[in-house]
Amino acid sequence: MGDFYQLSHEEQLAVMRQIVNGEDSEYSRAYGALKENNQLMVWFAWAQGMGDTVVDMPQGYKATQPIKDALSQIEGLDFDEQISVLRTVASNMGYTDIQPISSQAEMGKTASL
Repeated sequence: MGDFYQLSHEEQLAVMRQIVNGEDSEYSRAYGALKENNQLMVWFAWAQGMGDTVVDMPQGYKATQPIKDALSQIEGLDFDEQISVLRTVASNMGYTDIQPISSQAEMGKTASL
């Protein structure tokens, strides 16, 4: 994901959309391969660069009421809860074809000695 900052703002926006939508693309796969904390760090770094090295919010953008309500709920949480919610959101983005490993209970097996 290292060359993201060299992309045009239109290309950056396309990459962000691919990641959010879980599309099978180079950047979405790279993002999907990261651990949750690193995925959250990607969005933090992009937010820090918005309007400079990263595409900014469109001029005149107005958040819808559901977006405002969701942000208000997140702002009402304590810091650790905010991080937990945002980490969960970030971890549900990106593309990966790796499937979770089934537990013994899911496979109908029991532990043996």
